[in-house]
Amino acid sequence: MKDNPIPVTYAGDERIELQNCYVFRDGLAHRAQVSIASAVSYTDDPHLFHISITVPGSKKMTLDLGIPFPEAMRLTRHVAMWDRFIRDYELFKQEVVMEVFQRPIADLMEISWKEEEVASVRKLVTNDEMQDLVKSDLLSIGQASLEGNSNE
Repeated sequence: MKDNPIPVTYAGDERIELQNCYVFRDGLAHRAQVSIASAVSYTDDPHLFHISITVPGSKKMTLDLGIPFPEAMRLTRHVAMWDRFIRDYELFKQEVVMEVFQRPIADLMEISWKEEEVASVRKLVTNDEMQDLVKSDLLSIGQASLEGNSNE
C-alpha cells in the first residue's frame, strides 16, 4: 500500500548545523551537511523534529527526515546511555594503554606493537561487556600491528 504524501511546513526560525556527520551507503561513509530544525505537518503527530541531510554533489543522498517529538525525546535517553558507555570505554582503554605501554598513546594504530604488549592485553581480566569490547579492540589493533611488522 502506498501512502499519500502529507503537506509539511518548516516552522523553525532556529536551525542547528551539526558538524562531522556522514551518510553511510554501500559500506562507505560520505561527508554530509546536517541541520536540525522544527517542522509542522498534518500527520497524526504534527510537531516534527526536522533533520535535513545533504551530501554535497549528490542528489541521491539528500534527505529531509521528520521525527515526531515524542520519538525524538526517546532518543535523548539513548544518547545519554551511549555517551556514558563511550566515556567509560575511553577511560578504561586509557588505563589499559598506560598499564601496557607505561605512557599515554594518542593513536594506537601509529605505533609498532610487540608480542609482549599483545600478550599483556590478552592476559587482561575483564569484568563486564564494555571491558571485553576494549580488550577485543586492543587485541585487534595489536594483532594488525604485529602482522604489519612481519610483512616489512
